[in-house]
Amino acid sequence: MTLAEIQKREKALVASLSKAFGKVLRELRAELLSNQSELRYLGIFDRERGYKLGNFVTHSGSMWHANRATNGEVPGDGSDAWTLCVKGR
Repeated sequence: MTLAEIQKREKALVASLSKAFGKVLRELRAELLSNQSELRYLGIFDRERGYKLGNFVTHSGSMWHANRATNGEVPGDGSDAWTLCVKGR
């Protein structure tokens, strides 16, 4: 194999890897952006509503933080979806 052939293969490999990594990086960026925390108080918990990471709700007199996207999981039911922030009386 000549030096020119090696350089040609190397150039093709670099181009291929750049394209593949670019696609992976774009996908990861999109996933990170979609999972961004949304620090927002949304009032009294509603089982029918969906919540995002970072949302806060009131349930049974206490304030709860959503640890991840959740829909229908009740704060205080033992799931990892919610963390107690402020305990009610």
